[in-house]
Amino acid sequence: MSLFGRDRGRDKEQDKQDKDRDDTVAAESETEASEAVVDGMLSASGGDMTTLAGMITQHRMQRDRRLWQFLQRRLGNRKSAELLKQVDAPASKTETDDKAGDRADYKAFCASFSTTFGSVMDGFSGAMTEATVPQYFTASQVAMLTNFMTTSVVPPNLFHQASGPKLTAQHRILLAGVILAHGTLPPEMQGKANLSRDKPRDEDGNEAKDGERDNRLHASMCGHWAQQVLLYAGAGIAAQNQQATQTVDSGGTLHLGNATTEKTFGSQADKTGLQLQGKQKAAAQEQETSEAAGRAEAAASGKAYEVPKTHQDFTRKGEMGAAAFDALRPGDWIYIYNANKSASGQHSEIFIGWADDSIHTDKASGVKYKTANVMSQLQVEDGGKIHKQKLGAEYAPGIATVTAITRVAASSSELLDVRSLVAPDAVEKNAKIIEEAGLDAALLHDDLVKVANKELAALVAKKLDPTQQEMFQKAISEASTDDSPEALALIVACVQRLDLSTGGVFKGRPANGVIDSVILDRKKPKKKK
Repeated sequence: MSLFGRDRGRDKEQDKQDKDRDDTVAAESETEASEAVVDGMLSASGGDMTTLAGMITQHRMQRDRRLWQFLQRRLGNRKSAELLKQVDAPASKTETDDKAGDRADYKAFCASFSTTFGSVMDGFSGAMTEATVPQYFTASQVAMLTNFMTTSVVPPNLFHQASGPKLTAQHRILLAGVILAHGTLPPEMQGKANLSRDKPRDEDGNEAKDGERDNRLHASMCGHWAQQVLLYAGAGIAAQNQQATQTVDSGGTLHLGNATTEKTFGSQADKTGLQLQGKQKAAAQEQETSEAAGRAEAAASGKAYEVPKTHQDFTRKGEMGAAAFDALRPGDWIYIYNANKSASGQHSEIFIGWADDSIHTDKASGVKYKTANVMSQLQVEDGGKIHKQKLGAEYAPGIATVTAITRVAASSSELLDVRSLVAPDAVEKNAKIIEEAGLDAALLHDDLVKVANKELAALVAKKLDPTQQEMFQKAISEASTDDSPEALALIVACVQRLDLSTGGVFKGRPANGVIDSVILDRKKPKKKK
């Protein structure tokens, strides 16, 4: 029966049964997710308790009851108790970045850092020094980066935590790109996201070879690799949360990004009269020849011609030209036109900086260009790499031109508080919407609590980031305790951010706590007497 037409008292028992069932599903999903992570940590640690304690801290699972129950079964009471002491020991210490002993450690850290991350240091406005280390990183991050520089193993959740005050989203993106281009993924970060997409393809649109993975990040295409870098950097874009293939980090964990963007240039809707070039032109001609033959064959046999499902609309986007020379900044996610075989002829990269300040002129074409240092995935089987890219005032063979720039706000970080999503005027707007639609606010609130719990359980089953899982559970629990206007706005924000299946923010549905058409369309208004 419709929510707005029911007798509220009559369905209390059914509501309780539904809630109990949802709670059971959520609990089972949480347990499975926790045990899968712990299994990976046990394998990666090789049985070393100190290493395992560090991993538990990195994953922020110190107080995860399910983890300790699982470890008790696997390690026994004595070993798990000793491990708990090791995990708790660092938590009782305060940060000692300013002590002489730590400064000595930073000297060695700076030397390794300049070697490992030298390719992106232009984005840091100078070398990393003993004095600046604590301004960029916490002691925990220094330890994790030191381990990466020694072992080349990607540290989980490196940037999904507090950082030093000077570490911006751009810094994190540049560091994340180097780490994911060169590092090997630990067991808990391997496989699922990389293998979940349909038929991985290279940058020319050809199906990639299904060779053995080398435990580095291999995304299905260049754009997904760039998105993985942003996600790992804790700078996932909020407006892309609803693109399921791009919300998953390299280990299959869903991170609900909270980054806002500056639309510097470009639009995926732009279409121009620019002529197709290079491999894109050849691919378009090949498709036209093939389809012309198909149409002729269909006409000869008296059958209706069916356009192949593989048909692509080849177009070129508007280009930025020489204006990109001054507009680009380190950490920008850019699309370039390099005339590959894809429908748009574009490639996705992360801009590091200019190799030099000179503007060159290509002898063959006369096109002016600058040489950039970038990071991208050129071929699926190769994974990410840092390389040079000629960016021109216009396209020429071997010279690409910028079609779009996406820059996240420097202050962007992980979503850590659902209340931060709720707009200041949400309560006022909701009151007006409820009155105009003839809704019962209390009944709507109760229904949305169920929806939020169901959506959260579904995302937990998909492996939602543990910290964000805890954040949403707390917010939903708070909003469930009463049906005040403030609680309604909070639960609306939870539903908007958790409900990935509706298209969400990417289709113009911001998570702001204001009742929207998606919520209204789910219900029939209560009939007025």
